[in-house]
Amino acid sequence: MKNIFRNIILSCAIFAACAMMFSSCAANTAGGTTANTTEAHTHEWKDWLTLTPRCTQDGYRSVACECGEFEIFPIEATGHRNGDWVAAEGAAETAKGVLHQLCGFCGEVLETKTLYPDSSGLVYTYKNEEDYWVGGTGSCTDPKIIIPRYYHGLPVTGINNGAFKNCDTITCVVIPEGVRSIGDSAFLKCTKLESVIIPSSARKIGEMAFQYCDSLERVVIPEGLSLMMERAFEYCVNLEKIEIPYGLISIRSCAFHGCESLVSVDIPKSLREICSGAFSGCTALSAINFDGTKAEWEAIQKGKDWDVNTGKYTVYCVDGNITKEQTN
Repeated sequence: MKNIFRNIILSCAIFAACAMMFSSCAANTAGGTTANTTEAHTHEWKDWLTLTPRCTQDGYRSVACECGEFEIFPIEATGHRNGDWVAAEGAAETAKGVLHQLCGFCGEVLETKTLYPDSSGLVYTYKNEEDYWVGGTGSCTDPKIIIPRYYHGLPVTGINNGAFKNCDTITCVVIPEGVRSIGDSAFLKCTKLESVIIPSSARKIGEMAFQYCDSLERVVIPEGLSLMMERAFEYCVNLEKIEIPYGLISIRSCAFHGCESLVSVDIPKSLREICSGAFSGCTALSAINFDGTKAEWEAIQKGKDWDVNTGKYTVYCVDGNITKEQTN
């Protein structure tokens, strides 16, 4: 029994000492004193502890005083950093496989893409003694055409006029970085072509390049393109959306004429001209998304019948909207 009372008394004494210690620190922090404090206490911060942040996990730094007070300073998660692409499942330039892009910090897989072999059997034209242009399918029967970046050690920089004209077996085309020009009628009447990847290096899409590509649904035109010639996408009847890149200044005559499924178009404020018949016959057109002001839209020179026989579209500008009736 005596031991029990002794332990109780000892615990109370320790509790009272701790309370006085904390009250003295708190009093000093507030700039005052209490009845139980005879001397102000200044925190002596030491013993820094750090939990290093990870890509998706916050960290912190904390510091403590010998009196028991402490402060915590949070450190935000760093976020993933794009790292190397790593081959998996036998990926190689000559065989189908899978590539993983890993985070440069934690190694987590950030993106996965399928790697397909370049199409073999294509015909090439030797140009300027320094590069090649693709001239046609040759003996290639692939429905998905993957144009290589190099041929016989030289870069592939263009697609000839009419290179794949009337090829009704192609469903997809991947055009590599380095190609600058897509020739006139290059894919004319490729009726089963569903998708095309145009690289950021492209500077020109020729006249009637994708005319009558009946199955083409969506095209993203890269920034850097300076010329999109007449009738480039005319009668692509399943094309639903088009994104015109910043920097393009002219949409040529009948560029999207007869694209009857076209619902929306993104147009940059760099555009200065929409030529005659550019969107005529786009009967489903309902939205033109313009990243400039109403005044800038009205300043764009518009050719005759550029929007004849279109849907009742609205031009969505940064400072308000304009209806089809108001834009003419």
